[in-house]
Amino acid sequence: MSESQVANTEQENADKRLISPAALEKLRTVLVSLFSQGLFHEVGIRDICTQAKVSPKTVYKYFGNKEQLLAACVEQDLQDLADLTAEKVEQAVSIRDKVRAQVDVILGFYQQRPEVARMVFLNIPIAYWLQSASPAHFQHRQIGRDVYRLALEQGLVRGDLRDDVISEMIAGGINRVISWCLYEGKADQLSDYAEDCFTYIWAAIEAQNPV
Repeated sequence: MSESQVANTEQENADKRLISPAALEKLRTVLVSLFSQGLFHEVGIRDICTQAKVSPKTVYKYFGNKEQLLAACVEQDLQDLADLTAEKVEQAVSIRDKVRAQVDVILGFYQQRPEVARMVFLNIPIAYWLQSASPAHFQHRQIGRDVYRLALEQGLVRGDLRDDVISEMIAGGINRVISWCLYEGKADQLSDYAEDCFTYIWAAIEAQNPV
């Protein structure tokens, strides 16, 4: 996504925030409740509006569809994740520790917020994330890519692999682990898988003869 596209997306999100914070929080509370019980196709706009006491007209006016409504309700959570990741990566000294920090943060974050994880990984269609419609999601992805590029510059990871492909494969693997834990009812054990995830990732990308 280009800078102009990010700016346009941020403006669109700003327009959506014209809905009152109280109404948005009410919608968020209802969504958390409904999606902790069912999946995306099982919950309709009318169900959401009835419980939140918000008219479908209001939802369509500010969000357009159910996907964008869900995304708007978790955007602050995603910003919290991006900020925490940036902080921990900055604190880490070595590249290895920076990669490990990203793994620890994302698994620990969603372990603490399983209701958000359920919306992000089991309910919002992947196409939404692939187009980076969320500024916070875009920021979080960029942190990972920046760390990998730094590792490339220092000769610590394999130079024969495309950084964008590697970043997406790492994200996809961790996302799958989170989705699996949610489906299996193991959301409270996410952090237990951090060591295995990191070991697998580092073994895949580490240069055979680091500089």
